Amino acid sequence: MGLPHRFQLDLYFVPVKEYSEDGDVTLIGEEKIELRWALAKWGAIPANPTLYFEYCKGNSSDKLEAKLLLADELATGVHWGANAVIEKPFGEDVIETAGTLGLSYTVKDEKFSIGAELEFKAEFEGGETSTDLYIGPSIQFRPLAQMHVDIAPLIKPSELPAAKIIAVTGWEF
Repeated sequence: MGLPHRFQLDLYFVPVKEYSEDGDVTLIGEEKIELRWALAKWGAIPANPTLYFEYCKGNSSDKLEAKLLLADELATGVHWGANAVIEKPFGEDVIETAGTLGLSYTVKDEKFSIGAELEFKAEFEGGETSTDLYIGPSIQFRPLAQMHVDIAPLIKPSELPAAKIIAVTGWEF
């Protein structure tokens, strides 16, 4: 939801399937509230920085997340975006950091884009550090002016065939 003074409020329910070794499937849901604030109007500052804050209520624990969002156009039809993320679950001795980078090309204006994405995560827990790197293609399709469907099947090169598929359907009011 667009709000005055470059604020945006988003409300989400995120279903997540978890698979166990014995074949059981568990559906986990998260409820999210996001607030974004753009530091200036689009194009007034290079990379169009935006601050992002999120509260997530999940089945296992609640958490807070903060991000710096950056995005711009490199050339006509060529866009990039990058995020720096820090996340802290309540009641746990864990801090997660992440960075994402995406590059896309608009094949057909306001209808179809293709690109590539990279995601890096580091988790710090009790003196131990673990890291993950995922990379892969991405597409965005806009069947209606206010609707978008994004799909990014990402692989984990260090542990092939480990992969994850990110799928988002959004509606802009």
